[in-house]
Amino acid sequence: MLDIGMPRLLTSLLALALCISSFESNASNIQFPKLTGRVVDTANMLSPSVERELSAIFAAHENQTTNQVVVVTVKNWGGISKEKYGITLARKWGIGQEGKDNGILLAISKGNREIRMEVGYGLERTMTDVIATQIIRKIIVPEFKKGNFDEGVTMGSIAIIEVLSGAEVSIDGYKKPNKANVLAALFACSVIFLCIGIGVLHEQYLRRKWENEYPGIPFRKNSDGTLYTGSDYSGFGGGGGGFGGGGGGGSW
Repeated sequence: MLDIGMPRLLTSLLALALCISSFESNASNIQFPKLTGRVVDTANMLSPSVERELSAIFAAHENQTTNQVVVVTVKNWGGISKEKYGITLARKWGIGQEGKDNGILLAISKGNREIRMEVGYGLERTMTDVIATQIIRKIIVPEFKKGNFDEGVTMGSIAIIEVLSGAEVSIDGYKKPNKANVLAALFACSVIFLCIGIGVLHEQYLRRKWENEYPGIPFRKNSDGTLYTGSDYSGFGGGGGGFGGGGGGGSW
């Protein structure tokens, strides 16, 4: 009797290889958004005031810890899974610092009604897959189901910062943080940074140098404090952090 086991196996392997190749090709054809700030709201899900507040919170946290947290909203995943989209974009943007791999990307697809959090290698022990998933499903999703996108993203983002800062966060029955306390903390951080005279003087020096060398181009520094001289100016950039697929997801 003719043995057709091997041809079937080869056919199956070939089909699998073609699927993987097609999957990678789809990802490479997607037009990913540019990194224009710590909050990239391409799907217009957030109010301008929330964008400003979250950007300030993320900036203060980065100044204290070098961790980078970015929120992005998109119209859809472009035909691939949220996991593939999230890790591809996180690596493309290089969220986090090179060598520390301390970045977090919270990606939200309005059309797919899905959320994905990508966690850099260096933060996986702090922001575990379980915690990331709980923040999405128990804090963000309930607000999204009510149409409260501002509330959901704000509460989820603050929970992320609390976890990264070492605070114990009770996911069940999570309450919206007191906005006054958050603003007070931001004000205290601002006072501390303003009191560092050497840093202020150094900033002024770099700004004057930039204006002399690059007239007409907005001033920007790299995450390590050096002058940015690249052509893709966005006002904020990733530091080259790495991602391995850790994180969580959910839908509403």
